[in-house]
Amino acid sequence: RDDARLGVYVWRSALGVVACGPTAEPVREVEMPPREEARPEVRAALLDAACAAVPQLREAGVAGSYSGLRPGCDLSADYQIGRAEGSSWVTVGAIRSTGLTGALGIAR
Repeated sequence: RDDARLGVYVWRSALGVVACGPTAEPVREVEMPPREEARPEVRAALLDAACAAVPQLREAGVAGSYSGLRPGCDLSADYQIGRAEGSSWVTVGAIRSTGLTGALGIAR
């Protein structure tokens, strides 16, 4: 996987909240459930990246953070899409940042 292509985005939500993210950290072991807060060093790096993009954010407070899982696949960089024989169930996995833009193609 090429981590050099991963970046931090800053955006304003429909509710006016400014958000930034994501981070991507490869892990071998997973905490279940995932920790609720981002690690302090990750939070600081996100804040620095957001402030580099929008310097006025330095004066704003951080309202919160979250962490979660975005599982990938060690077998392939491609999406993993399969249909159970004799069933209408379709399993879709290993979808990364392109999930929304790829949604129509995935649905086909």
